[in-house]
Amino acid sequence: MLNSLQKRGFITRAEGTADKRSKPVRLTAKGRTLAERVMADVLKHGDKMILGGLSDSDIERATRLLHKLLAALEPANG
Repeated sequence: MLNSLQKRGFITRAEGTADKRSKPVRLTAKGRTLAERVMADVLKHGDKMILGGLSDSDIERATRLLHKLLAALEPANG
């Protein structure tokens, strides 16, 4: 998959500096443009699938809980 993305110009890969077995992957400008477009579509349609069966109260409660979880995880990630 990575070879295909690289051939199509969506990513670049370099040799790992600390570990020669790893190859860090980086999105190119073309890859970022595609990722942003695709994510917009996913978010647009995901909202319909995920939120379609939830009431406003359910969404509000889930949002509060996710914010609480994120706040608890952020200090651990530095």
